[in-house]
Amino acid sequence: MKTLPLPLAVILAGFALLTETQAAVVFSEDFTGDTSLSSAFTVGSGAGVTVGVSTDQGNPAPSLTIADASTANSGSATVYGNNWSAFNTATGSNKVFEVAFDWRIDSSISSSASTLRFNVSLGGTTATTVNIGFGHAVIGGTDTNILYAAGGTSGATPSSSNAIGYTGSSFLSGFNFGAYSSSTATNNSTGGDYYHFTLTYVDQATSAQLNVYNISDPSQTATVTISGITATSVANTSGRYIQSLSGQSGTGVSYVDNIVVSVIPEPSTTALAVAGAALGLFLVRRRR
Repeated sequence: MKTLPLPLAVILAGFALLTETQAAVVFSEDFTGDTSLSSAFTVGSGAGVTVGVSTDQGNPAPSLTIADASTANSGSATVYGNNWSAFNTATGSNKVFEVAFDWRIDSSISSSASTLRFNVSLGGTTATTVNIGFGHAVIGGTDTNILYAAGGTSGATPSSSNAIGYTGSSFLSGFNFGAYSSSTATNNSTGGDYYHFTLTYVDQATSAQLNVYNISDPSQTATVTISGITATSVANTSGRYIQSLSGQSGTGVSYVDNIVVSVIPEPSTTALAVAGAALGLFLVRRRR
């Protein structure tokens, strides 16, 4: 068996320490065995709107569903930060905030910002909401169904500039959901597919990154940088929440599954120091 040169072995040990940095899951829900939403969810609904657990739909079933048949009411299911597990807020050592979920839209009739959405509030003194939605916008002369994402207010309007998977001239594979129909809601959907979303926010950043892919064909993927975010501390849970909702004047049916909220510590200074020192030693020896 070959023995690694000492400097190289130390480098690898240092980087092994870096890779040991694990995400701390502070909230997760895949609805397994559930027939109703747990107490962690705050539910809002009105006449013609059902918010609950679907026992026959999901990835796999069951899942959270919002079935909105009313143009006068909306539905929502919200999990606030005080329902998450505690994490290190004293030193702010948790530097990355991440939200992941699976989402399928079966039908939608919407106007402007009144769409099916999954919102993430990053909290802080001036709270920023990241809107992830399914709506429609005129693109290339055609009113087109799109997934979209925007930061700032809680009611962003879908457009060509915030369409997920739109390059400015064409759609990436799997992200053109066809022409919008104002009369047939089931024509406005994700085609029976669940899409997986991962939103990543780094401490004090003014933008966030969203990665999306089609679970039935993971090669259909898109990455979006979301601007318009007010810098905030990942350690500040004040005002933070995740929320699935329908639009006040729209209708539609959606399913959300496999929700995971996590915080990721920055790499330890020890690991960084070990890796850096070893790399310096290795380079010095090579020059000799």
